This record gives sequence, C-alpha cells and structure tokens, in this order.
Amino acid sequence: MTILQTLTFILTASILFACGGQERPDKIVEQKPVYINLDTLPDLKKIVDGIEKGNRVESSHIGEGGSPSKQWYKYEQLKKVATIDQLVALTDHKNSAVRCYAFQALATKRSDKIFPVLLKHLNDTSRVSTQSGCIGMTQYVADYFVNVVTPNYIEVDIYKLNQTENKTLDSILLNDKSIIISAKSSVLKTLKPTADNYTRIRQLVKDDRNKSALRTLAKYQKQTDKELIASFFKDDNTQSSALYAVREFPDDYFYSHVKKVFEQEWKQELYDYPKWRICYQTLAKYPKPETVELFDRTTKSKDEFRYKILCKYLLVALTKYPNKLYEPIKLKIKLSDYQMGEVKDELENDY
Repeated sequence: MTILQTLTFILTASILFACGGQERPDKIVEQKPVYINLDTLPDLKKIVDGIEKGNRVESSHIGEGGSPSKQWYKYEQLKKVATIDQLVALTDHKNSAVRCYAFQALATKRSDKIFPVLLKHLNDTSRVSTQSGCIGMTQYVADYFVNVVTPNYIEVDIYKLNQTENKTLDSILLNDKSIIISAKSSVLKTLKPTADNYTRIRQLVKDDRNKSALRTLAKYQKQTDKELIASFFKDDNTQSSALYAVREFPDDYFYSHVKKVFEQEWKQELYDYPKWRICYQTLAKYPKPETVELFDRTTKSKDEFRYKILCKYLLVALTKYPNKLYEPIKLKIKLSDYQMGEVKDELENDY
C-alpha cells in the first residue's frame, strides 16, 4: 500500500467517525470506478469529442481582445449535460483537456466525490495546455486539479478544500516520494516548521537537494543544519535558494557566503535579477558596517543602468528590513517616479 493509499484509508476512518451529520460532510468518500459508454450518449459524446479536438483548457475569454472561447462554451455544455457520475468517469478520459474540464465541472457541482478524485490523480503528470486571457502555459494535469480547488482559483462558486482535506493533501505531497508535481514545491515553501515535519524536511534537503524544502528547513534555525544549508552556496544553480534560506536564518556563519555571492554577481556583465533581489534582502538581515559598505558601493555606481536596477532592489531590501545604519544609504538612492512605482510593486508582491 502506498503512502497516499495509507493516508487516505486512515483519514477516511477517522473523519467518518468524527464528522457524521454536517451539511457538508468533511469526509473522504470511497471512490468506486465509474464507467460510461459515450457511444450510447450521443449528446455528451459530441461535447467531449469537441473538447478533445480543441485539446486545450481555456477561460471564458481569451486573447488580447478578450474574445469568447469556443472551448469554454463546450465546458459550459459539459456542466449542463453530464451527471456527477459521468463527470467522475470523464476525469479518467484519455485526453488531458477533457480530464481537466471534467474535474472543474465536478467541482462546480460541489460533489463530495471531488476529493477522492483529486487524490487519485496526484500522480497524473500528463501535460495540459491552458489559456487564460492572453496568458498561455503548460502544466501537469495533477497541478491543474489542485489549483481548481484552492482559494485563488478564479471561479467563486466552486468546491474548495476544507481544513481536513488541505491537511491530508499537504501530508501526502510532503511524504509521498512518487509525486513530482509543482504543487509539492508550493506546499514546502509555505509549510510551518513543526517538530513533526522536521525529519522529512531535512531528508528532502539532504538526500534530494530539494530547494523548496531548504527554505523551510532554515526556519527551524537549528545550529546542526548550518553546514547543510551552506552547502547550497557551492553551486550557482542553488545559490538563490541558499540566500532565501539564510534570509530565514541570518546566522553569522553564513555571512561570508552571502558576501561572496554579492562580489561574484558584481563582476558579472549580465544580471541575474532574482538573485540580486534576494541577495540585497539577505544582506539587509546583517546590519553591520561591512554590509553598509556593500550597499554604499551600489549607490556610488557610475553605470546608470546598474544604478537604476540595483538601487531598486536595494531600496526594497532597506524598506523591508529597516535599520538605523541604513538610513544614510536610503537618502542616497534617487529613483524616478516610474522606478519608485516598481519598488512599491516589489514590496506588495514580495514573498
């Protein structure tokens, strides 16, 4: 029995015992296979075939002009024509767009079957093309399923996971090594550093070199983890993750590593914008004269482009992590109204 199956079984038993007569039962309903023969359902078959032919999941309006989507119209027809059991069956359709639209339609009906269907498809790494407005992308089907039932999804009247379901999902994503979807990284980034999670988080960092888990590990601020965290500075591809981790755990042990990244990037002709952004914020967690010198070097840059780009990130860092030592530096930063708007946006969307 896999971790996913084991957790589902345990949660099913405990939740069924505790949550019996609620308006919306917080329970996992046993998922039995549902089969349909579309050849005997011509109206539904026509809709499904049309979605399969379009082979993309679209929002109601697409493109720069916001034209009505034909795929969305087919999805609306799917919601009207298909029963809940038929939608459950269609989440196993061979076409990824059909599976996603079927799951989304099922969520709009707020069926208690939605969570078992979600758990069943957490290993669905088939790709699905999506377009919302003028933004197109490709993602795993499992990620699409997870996104549909999270609070940020655009449809309001749709099934959202309750606290128990969210906890179950997070536990499965954290512990099941077979699951590789992007939602796993999202869970790791926001996971609270509890004692129960520590061993698994450290294992992901040590054995899998998981960059998302690294930031969470740093939140524990354990002295015994410092060497492991610092090891991520050795590779250019993991330095940004190491900087995020040190921002959570600004121990003096890491300061030389952070300065080394600054000096390394200062010599580069090309700019790694995300790395510069987090580098300044991490340095700002070390209010000392050496840090002020690095910041002052930025304000004295004679290269206009470098000055504008780096001072923007520097001002974000100094605003987010203020200190009396940094006040003279802030006064030296002169940016245009447009650039100050970018600073404001950076602060509002910071993470």
